[in-house]
Amino acid sequence: MIESLPQFTGARCARPALVESISNWSEAQDYLAKVQESLPGTARELAHQHFNNGARAVYYACFQVAIAALLNEELFPRSPEHQWGHDFVQAKFVGQLIHCHWHKRYLVQFQQRFLGMW
Repeated sequence: MIESLPQFTGARCARPALVESISNWSEAQDYLAKVQESLPGTARELAHQHFNNGARAVYYACFQVAIAALLNEELFPRSPEHQWGHDFVQAKFVGQLIHCHWHKRYLVQFQQRFLGMW
């Protein structure tokens, strides 16, 4: 069972990884529960070689996990009309969570190791 989300923080990136609002944490947990519920069905689809259905279910599960991660980092859509659209989720997840985390962890190590040699 998925119980918690990784916490990514950085100086220029997402806000601190502390969910202050219980309702936001509860909503993130709801999204993770949906993923847990859909995983056994996804495995059955793939086992029966229903690859399109399995791929669709895996994609949607990843989308729900991304929303839960954004909630965990307190990154919300600007307006209620645009709640969790694919464009918003993809842009914020990649831009704020993946890129900032990668930048903080790996780019600094790269600069220290390789650029310091010149």
